[in-house]
Amino acid sequence: MMNFFKKNILKFKVMSVFFVMILCLLAIFFPLEPKILNYPDNTYNNDFQWELEHANYTMQFVEITSIIFITYAILVFIKLSFLNNIEEDIKGTDIDKLTKIRQKLFKVPDELYMLQITIPSLGVPILYAFTTGFVGITTLKVFIVYASFIIVIGTFTSVYVRREFSKILARIELPLSSFTKKSSLMSRMRYQIIPLIIVALMFTSLVGYSVIINTSSESYYKYYKTKLSDILEDESFYSVSEVNTMLKGLEQEEPDKTIYIMYPDYTYHDTNGVDITDKFSDFWKKYTKEFSIVDDSVVYDYYGFDIRGVLVKVNIAGQDYYAGIKYELTSYPALISLGISMLSLFILNLFTLHFTSNSLAEEIQSVSKGMRQIVAKSKYNDSLPVTSNDEIGELVVSFNEVQSLSKAYISEIQNSQTMLIERERLASLGQMIGGIAHNLKTPIMSISGAAEGLTDLISEYVASIENPIVTKEDHKEIAKDMLSWVTKIKTHTSYMSDIITTVKGQASQLSTSNIEAFSVYDLSKRVDILMKHELKHANVELQITIECDPTLKIAGDINSLIQVINNLIGNAIQSYNGEIGKQILFNIYSDDQFVYFKVADEGCGIDDDTKEKLFKEMYTTKGKNGTGLGLYMSYSTIKGNFNGDITFESTLGKGSVFTVKIPLK
Repeated sequence: MMNFFKKNILKFKVMSVFFVMILCLLAIFFPLEPKILNYPDNTYNNDFQWELEHANYTMQFVEITSIIFITYAILVFIKLSFLNNIEEDIKGTDIDKLTKIRQKLFKVPDELYMLQITIPSLGVPILYAFTTGFVGITTLKVFIVYASFIIVIGTFTSVYVRREFSKILARIELPLSSFTKKSSLMSRMRYQIIPLIIVALMFTSLVGYSVIINTSSESYYKYYKTKLSDILEDESFYSVSEVNTMLKGLEQEEPDKTIYIMYPDYTYHDTNGVDITDKFSDFWKKYTKEFSIVDDSVVYDYYGFDIRGVLVKVNIAGQDYYAGIKYELTSYPALISLGISMLSLFILNLFTLHFTSNSLAEEIQSVSKGMRQIVAKSKYNDSLPVTSNDEIGELVVSFNEVQSLSKAYISEIQNSQTMLIERERLASLGQMIGGIAHNLKTPIMSISGAAEGLTDLISEYVASIENPIVTKEDHKEIAKDMLSWVTKIKTHTSYMSDIITTVKGQASQLSTSNIEAFSVYDLSKRVDILMKHELKHANVELQITIECDPTLKIAGDINSLIQVINNLIGNAIQSYNGEIGKQILFNIYSDDQFVYFKVADEGCGIDDDTKEKLFKEMYTTKGKNGTGLGLYMSYSTIKGNFNGDITFESTLGKGSVFTVKIPLK
């Protein structure tokens, strides 16, 4: 049960808000509805109504309100069903799924609002017409009352749903490119405000109509009461026919009214004596019997009907009869005039709303357009003009302040980035110098030994010149030894030349770039030379394998690519955490479109948290000893300078494989 509640907590919160709104509006509409619909006093919420309908006004109102609430609850559970697993969905990485969820979060409040105000607003009057059998002005009045009730609640709950959804939207992380505009502020204003305008007009008109009916009811009552009294009061009649004769004259004056006689047995007859009891509602009969003939008051028809009646007691042959007139207060020409006026006012409001919403949307669009232009031009010195002194003007001022701060922050970031990059380059240079010292030490010592050997041979040769014992073969042997030492010197100087060329290229890369084609073999040889000292110091072996044509050419700056490969190999060395006798595999291979450089180790591997940050930010696991620029700069270099890519696979505790992919063309 607790899991079900947690899973549907937002739905229950929305329904709670809806329920609270119903309770608030009940306090207004409950006493207001009988007044607006002109219910006769003392006929509802008592025995009078119970005897007629076996229900009272409170029960009916609660039943209708419950139907509205249940309908809304069903709509909420249906439309918000996509939120059942929202927590798991938000934590996921499926961009398409998250995009669809965001679109639903944008769209569902609007759909829920339209369904909420449409289904109950139409359902209640239809239910009323079906249960009572009355269709007409009364049903329209019921529709207006409950539509007003529902739309006010719907507007408030729609705002609440949108606010709750905005909290979920704030937690969904998606790239900016995934956002697509599918609605407009203007359309949102229209579909939320237009129903309120319609309801306001209809409700105001209904209240005005109700006041007019109440006012005219009294006037009509006095008029017809006087008419009947003038011809019937203070006279005694011997037969009903005499009264009918008198009433027929009145009937000619009022042809659209129902003129009748109520007999002592409470049956109704027209002026021709025909029984028309069935044409009168039970409400009319009951009200006449219990109220009108008792206090000589106006006669009412059913709840909300704009039909009234007047009675005058007539004595016929010593018995009390009642002559009456049943008349309708509704003036259809007046209703038509009211409808035309309401329609005209609605059209005027619609044009006003259209103009206002367009103006507001244009101001916001101008701000948005200005922002996009600034972003497109990357000119952070630009600012937007302030054209109003309202919230939009405040938005523009805030944006301009952000612009100013952004400019300062960008300058600061650029300076910091320059310092970090320089620090990384100096660290690389220091490491390179250490390698140079170590790599040059051995050939220099070898050349020094060769020089001493040559010196001894030269001395021996000079001494042998005057010595008759030394033969021609001995001279050749001395020359052969000297040539051997010279060959060794050439070999070591060639090796030193390679080191100096490689180091010179890497050193010059700190300030310039050299965009030329280079071979796979050249790159592998330079990597081997530059990393030899670090590998030897760590007692780690680098195994280089070239599985493609060594002369395969790659366009770009060889020094930049060497720095990337060296960084990957350096990270592989550090992954062993000082373990000796380990091996790093550097494999070079190609296909028709790309050349691949793969660096693989069996070190400590990379944890999941580090994997997510590896190429996205300047992240380091070396603490104060690292800048986080190594892989970040390597990724940027491969992307920007070679139009390539770096990917990796890693298992914690088992090792990592980094692959640099560079297009051949």
